[in-house]
Amino acid sequence: MEHIALVPRGTGSGHNMRLYAIAQELMKQDNSYEITAFLESLRDVFSQLFNSIGVKTINVSQDNKSDYSKGSILRHELNWDSLMNNFLGPTIFNSQKILMLVRLFTKNNTDLVVSDLDISAIAAAKICNIKSILVTERFELPIAKFKKTDFENAGFKVNETEFIDIHNVAQKTFDWGLDNSTKVVTDCPYVAKLDNNLHFKKLLSQKHAVFVGPIIREKNNNFDKNNIRRKLGIKKDDFLIVAAVGGTTMFSEDKQKMQQSFITTFNNIHQTNPNTKMVLLARDNLKVPKGVICMTYLPNWYGLLKSCDLVLTHPGWITVTELSSLMVPAIFSISSKREYHEWDELIRLSELGYSTDVGCNPKVLTNKIKELIGDPKILSSLTTPYSKVAPWSNGAYRIANIIKKGVENIYERK
Repeated sequence: MEHIALVPRGTGSGHNMRLYAIAQELMKQDNSYEITAFLESLRDVFSQLFNSIGVKTINVSQDNKSDYSKGSILRHELNWDSLMNNFLGPTIFNSQKILMLVRLFTKNNTDLVVSDLDISAIAAAKICNIKSILVTERFELPIAKFKKTDFENAGFKVNETEFIDIHNVAQKTFDWGLDNSTKVVTDCPYVAKLDNNLHFKKLLSQKHAVFVGPIIREKNNNFDKNNIRRKLGIKKDDFLIVAAVGGTTMFSEDKQKMQQSFITTFNNIHQTNPNTKMVLLARDNLKVPKGVICMTYLPNWYGLLKSCDLVLTHPGWITVTELSSLMVPAIFSISSKREYHEWDELIRLSELGYSTDVGCNPKVLTNKIKELIGDPKILSSLTTPYSKVAPWSNGAYRIANIIKKGVENIYERK
């Protein structure tokens, strides 16, 4: 029996969800695999999901932080201590986690490691001489993408000397993780304007890295839209907006700004369009006006998505791929460029032709949404570029096939 270890990066729900989709597909194709998920963020929620499909879970949290949407991750001073010691070090290349994983991989006789953007897992696999697959929605780390002036314009106070070191170390560490994985798979399409000079381009040309499409759970079209709406108290002819706040927050005030912006936008629209309703996935329990339903988080939201008219959301990549595959019209928004991990993704979406917004200005969002409500053709046109991200919807199936070839027969880098 082959033992597969799934190690998502310890921030955000998207890393967990991608590996859950892969595990679900693997168990569907061959339930003889022994699969263990090593969880950190939202582990209570995801332990239940993984366990429900026969996957064991182990808590590998180093600081017992279980939700990166609660509180600020960074400080306004961008230096080695604030970024490397307190964020990137603990979450992407953590020596304590590497040692723990070496121990666990050895005890569990692990045959293959599948890591979602956690270079710690790739390092542990390398030490144990275990083959590995790195799942990534990024071709480079955002901290290595943006210049010092970009961060200063976003509101950071940047230590110039330490920023150069941060940039170089982050880039070298990430590229090491790419090079030392047996295989790299991505759900992010190549964009020449953004990616032409990156190390990742070389790996794509060598077939060491491969674009697999959306790594999402299997779609189920057996949704009763009217029944879902009825349970929420939403009428058939209501214009339903689903508004989603992200799972990783650099600054708590940015999350709060997004939450309040979505609520204000709803109030503005509701004044002239009283049949407008909103489901707000806010990450917090908030006091909301009549017509808004507030939830903290909803992992199984496909039915809700297929039952709504528009999604207003942060550009987390798993959200992007799910909406693209499901063909749900959406506006992707960030409250501040200080949320640089999502600013990076917003730039890519803009290049691909998606509807994007920077600033979460309620007046701007209100005008955009009113235009969409008044013209179904414009609303439908938001999905036109989706095929660039989702030319097919079976990325998890493709990765499962790579794994199914057997631990000894996974594609080797030429």
